[in-house]
Amino acid sequence: MRVVDGLDYVEIINTVDKLPVRAKEASTSASASNVPDGTMRMDAPGWAAVRPELDQIPASCKNWFSVQRWVDISNDRFGLTWSPVDAPLVGMGGAFRNLIGSQTTLMFGIQPSRVRRFTPG
Repeated sequence: MRVVDGLDYVEIINTVDKLPVRAKEASTSASASNVPDGTMRMDAPGWAAVRPELDQIPASCKNWFSVQRWVDISNDRFGLTWSPVDAPLVGMGGAFRNLIGSQTTLMFGIQPSRVRRFTPG
């Protein structure tokens, strides 16, 4: 983690040093955020800001999201914006995204009734 005086962001560098193998494998990096009543938005391919659940077609996959430049979770007072430069595949919530039948179940804490509409302005 890098904090520089005078900058309004924290830089987190996560380097994975692994052996070159051909077998199936996976790696996950997790981070927690505490943004009460926050609204989540993701920059999806095609230059669209997407809110999980609200902006998705019914029965679409909610396990993994392809992110182009940023993921933002914010409320009226503060927020967190993450830029996944080298890891554009994002999963929210617990480590249960690969369960059979879980593709259409919202696996993280945002429920449709709690997601607020976003009005640019």
